[in-house]
Amino acid sequence: MNNIEITAYLDKIINSKAFSLSGVYKRLLKYLTEATLKGEEPKEFTIGLEVFGYDVDDPSTSRVRVSIHKLRKRLEKYYKEEGKDDLICFTIPKGGYTLEFVNNKGIVHRDQNKSIWIAILVFALIVLSGLVLFLLRGSDYYKLRNTTFWHELINNKNKTVIIAGDFFMYRDAKYERDHERYLNVRDIQINSEEQLQEYLQSDTNLKKEDYIILKDVTYMPRDALYSMQYISPLLFDNKIKYQIILSSDFNWETYKDYNLIYIGAFKNLKSLSILTDKLKIKHNHLDQSLTVTDKNGTKVYSSFFLSNKNIDYTLVSKLPGTNNNVIYLFVSNNDIGCMEAVKRFTQIDSLKHFEKNTLKDANFFKAIYKAEGIVRTSITYNLTEFEAITDSTLINFWHY
Repeated sequence: MNNIEITAYLDKIINSKAFSLSGVYKRLLKYLTEATLKGEEPKEFTIGLEVFGYDVDDPSTSRVRVSIHKLRKRLEKYYKEEGKDDLICFTIPKGGYTLEFVNNKGIVHRDQNKSIWIAILVFALIVLSGLVLFLLRGSDYYKLRNTTFWHELINNKNKTVIIAGDFFMYRDAKYERDHERYLNVRDIQINSEEQLQEYLQSDTNLKKEDYIILKDVTYMPRDALYSMQYISPLLFDNKIKYQIILSSDFNWETYKDYNLIYIGAFKNLKSLSILTDKLKIKHNHLDQSLTVTDKNGTKVYSSFFLSNKNIDYTLVSKLPGTNNNVIYLFVSNNDIGCMEAVKRFTQIDSLKHFEKNTLKDANFFKAIYKAEGIVRTSITYNLTEFEAITDSTLINFWHY
């Protein structure tokens, strides 16, 4: 259950027959719902002032308590008749003014902070599982310092930063005007201000004032988060200090001397897309295809995602930085390719197999993998294309 579902049921309740002739109880229920979803605990004073328009210090202070009692009765009547089949029930426990949202399994939502704590708990469990894995397999992760792939990161003195690809979001101002509440939008085909402007220019009926760019609001998918259970033990075991940032916060000037590890989607590379340009890889955000150009010509790889089967193409690349630092890319269209790549390149056996049979005498490279799976579980993961980045290419890599 989320806030959108709750507010949808709020609209259903206040437009029902049970509430049709009572503007006061509509305002009261709406106020209590919004306060609860914000994580606030409504007080008698604020209810009196903001709903009824008076100071509860006057002799009519009991009005709030009486109104809450009547609101409970009105809700009971609603759920006996029009709302008997609702999946979510609004209740006001005695002794307070905070709403609870209940279904037949019990309380499922008290305030929006619950989702935040769930996210924190999930992250903590993932990190904990990584630490446990580190304790159980520390020797394997320590051995990675001797592999060609991770050697520079573990042995040079540069700081390390993990860059998590995050999605661009905007606010629907028209929805806000019509419904008097915010609607932040994540459009799968709009991942930058430039793409939003292109979208607005594509249709004369679209109005720029209806689309507000959000500078401090973003959305991070699972790929980087879940991949931390493999990256964390590698860094901990080899005593590598690191920080995590979002791709929307990355800029080349600040992090030009860092070892960089990007984990995320092609559409979220943002300023890091200069690297895929240099690797001659073009991503089409509309059909999620990759166009890869090398000495043998140009090929197009198309990902698709169905309920019973996913195919996700992934770029894995190791590149030189500009100041004895090193850059790693784990980039895919969806979660499964990226997560599987990080997993395989942090496991000593699979990495040694890659270095012996594919990497050979090379150090820097680009590789395309094809992941097939269901939901976010990879079933097969096969190398589709590999190209070593030679010394002659490196000479001009950072020059246009």
